Amino acid sequence: MSSFMNLLINYNKVRLLNDYFHVKRYHLQSASFLEHLKERLVSTKCVSLEDTDRERDRVCLQWHRNEQKREMYRLYPSEKRRSSYFITPDSNIRESSNAEMHEMNLQQFLDSMHSHFVHKCISDGNKFVNAVSREGDGGGDGDDDKEEEEEEEDDKEEDVVTMTAPDFAFGVGFDHWNNKKGNFVKAKQSNLKNELLRNSLYKMDKNDYNMLWFKSKDFVSCNEGRYMVSRRIKERSKITKMGRDISLEHVMALILYCNYDELAAKLKRGCVRKRGRLKLKRESLEATKRRHSEVANWCRLLIESVYCFGERLGDDQFLYHLVDCKLAVNAFSTQFNLPTSTTSKLLVAKSFSVASGSRQRHGLCLKLSRASMSMSMSSGSGYLNVSHFSRYPNEYECLVYGDRFYLEDIMLLHRECMLSMKEQLGALKLYYSMIRGRWYTQNKQHFKKKNQREIMRMITKMMTKQTEQEQEGDIAAKYIQCCFESMTKTIRKNVIWVNRNGAESLLPDLRKLFHDEFLQHLRANYNVKTRYGEVVVLETNKEEIAASSRENAIFSAEYKHPVNVVGLGRNIDDVVLSFRCYKKLDVAKQEMVLKAEFVVKPFSNRIAAIKLSGGVWFPQIPGDVGMKWDFCTFTHSKRTKGSSLFPLKLLERVNEPFVAKICFQIKEILPAKTL
Repeated sequence: MSSFMNLLINYNKVRLLNDYFHVKRYHLQSASFLEHLKERLVSTKCVSLEDTDRERDRVCLQWHRNEQKREMYRLYPSEKRRSSYFITPDSNIRESSNAEMHEMNLQQFLDSMHSHFVHKCISDGNKFVNAVSREGDGGGDGDDDKEEEEEEEDDKEEDVVTMTAPDFAFGVGFDHWNNKKGNFVKAKQSNLKNELLRNSLYKMDKNDYNMLWFKSKDFVSCNEGRYMVSRRIKERSKITKMGRDISLEHVMALILYCNYDELAAKLKRGCVRKRGRLKLKRESLEATKRRHSEVANWCRLLIESVYCFGERLGDDQFLYHLVDCKLAVNAFSTQFNLPTSTTSKLLVAKSFSVASGSRQRHGLCLKLSRASMSMSMSSGSGYLNVSHFSRYPNEYECLVYGDRFYLEDIMLLHRECMLSMKEQLGALKLYYSMIRGRWYTQNKQHFKKKNQREIMRMITKMMTKQTEQEQEGDIAAKYIQCCFESMTKTIRKNVIWVNRNGAESLLPDLRKLFHDEFLQHLRANYNVKTRYGEVVVLETNKEEIAASSRENAIFSAEYKHPVNVVGLGRNIDDVVLSFRCYKKLDVAKQEMVLKAEFVVKPFSNRIAAIKLSGGVWFPQIPGDVGMKWDFCTFTHSKRTKGSSLFPLKLLERVNEPFVAKICFQIKEILPAKTL
C-alpha cells in the first residue's frame, strides 16, 4: 500500500487522514451520504480471512486485523506479522525497518476506516468497565486485576452483591506539577520514551514504540492534529498559553491509551492502591507513590490532554461508565483519579453491558453529568473526545481523568436489562442532603412527600434489621436499601449534621422518626454522632449591594463557636466567624457578580487551623443557582475564603429586602504543634 500511495501525485498518508477526518466530521451523519456510500462506494463483499466456500466461516480480513492487539513486535512472530500485512520477500522491505512500520501503520489505518464505515464495529467494551476490587473497604479504587472466579449460570437467580466506597473515588489522586503538595509524585524517568521502555510495570518493545511514534507524527501533521489547540492553561505545566498546539508526546499518550489495551491496563495499575484479601492488609501510600512514579509522565500527559485540550460537560450532556459489581454508593459525586473510558452514547453502553460477560451484566451503569462548582475544582467536569485516536470511532469514547462528576442516574444491569434508578434515587438524594446539614427544601424534584415516605420506610427497615427475602422484582429495592445503609454507616467522621431550618419543613412523622428515634439508634449501634449547623440571616438591598466593594463589604451577624478541644488547654477565646458579600467584576464573562466570603477573626496561637464547611442560600432565587457550599481551612495567614455566587442581574426581579441564610459547620479545630 505504501508503494501504491507513493505513485499518487500530491498525495500521502497525511492527506489521507485529512480526507478521512473531513468525511467523519462533516458528511458521516448525513443520510444522503450514507446512502451514496452504501450504493456506490462500499463493496458488498469483504476480503475473506480464509479461503473457504462456506459463507458462515468467512471473516473479513480487515475487521480481523483491526481486532488484533497493537503490540505487533512484542506479541507476533516475524513471519506471522509480515504475512498478515502481505509484506513478501520480494517487496524489498527489511524486517523491523522504518518502511515496514510505515506499511503496517498505513494498513492498520485503512482497516480501522473500513471497520468504521462498513461494519460499524465496536470493541468488547472491557476498558469501559471499571473492575472494582471486591476485597476490603473502599471498592472505589478501580483496579484492572480481575481474579479468577467461577461464572454462575446465566439463568441462575442473581444475588445482590454490594460494595461500599467510603470516599467513592476511582484511583488515588496524585499531583505531577507542584512539588510542595503532599500528594506530589516525581517521575522516575525524564520523558515518556524512557518511561515506556524502562518502567517496571510493563515494558514496551522498542519497535512497537517506534511504530507508535510514526503513527503519532502522522496525526500531529494532519489538519485534525494542527487544529487541536489548548483551551485552558494548566498551572506549572508547559502549556502556558491558550491556543498552543498539542505536542507529540500528548498524542502518543492518547493513542497508547486508546489502542494498546493490555499495555494501558498494566500501566493503570500505577494509579490504584493495592489491597489484600484481609481488610487490614492494604498497601501504604508511599508504596503506591513509588509505583505511580513508574508511569507519572504518562499520567501527567493524559491529565493535561483532558484539562487543556478537552471540553467541559454541558448542562444537557451525559457520559456513561460501567462498573462490574453493584457498588453501594454513599455519595452522588465521584472523582476519577485514573484514566477512565466513558461513552457519550447510551446505546453503546447498553451494547457493552450485554456483550462484556456475565460479571458486567450484573453490575452498574453510571450516568454522569457535570458536577457543581462546589464539587469540582475546575470550571466544570472535563472530558476529551478521543474517538479520533481510537480504532473504534463508533464507540464515541470520551476520556475522563482528574475531575469530579455528578451521578445523574444509576442503572442496574440485571438479566440483560438496564433498570433506571432515577426515581428511587430521589429519596436517597434527599436523605443525603439531610444527613449533611444541607438546605433541601428548594429542590422540588427531591423534596416530595413520596420521597419522605420512602425515607421512613428505609429507616424503619434499617432499625428493625429486617432480613426477609425480597420478591424477584424487587432487585431495585434491595440495591437502594444497601445504598441507604452504606451512606449512613460510612458518613464522614461518623458525624451527621442536621439543619434545623430544613427539619421544620419535613413531614411530622418523618421529623419525629428521624430526630427522636433514628439518630439515637445510630448513636447506640454505630457510634454516629449528631451535630447541628448554626444559621444566621443576612438582609440587604440593591443600594447596599451597588455601593459595596471588597473594602466596603456587607457583613452578617457574627457567630461565636466555643473551643473545647482536647490538648488545647483551658481559657481559649471563642472562634468568631462571619460572612461578607460584595459586588465584583467577572473579567472572563465581563459582568458584575456577587462575591461571597467566609471570614474568621484572629484566633488563639494555640490553634493551628480551623476547618469549616460553610453554605449560603438566597431563598428568593429559584433552584440551586442561589445556593453554594464551600469547604474552608482557615489559618493565621489565611482568614478568608470564598468565591463568586451568581450574576447580579438575577436580583433585578427579586423583591427587596434580599435575604440570605448562612450556615456554619465547624468540622475540626486543629491544635498547634508543641515544641
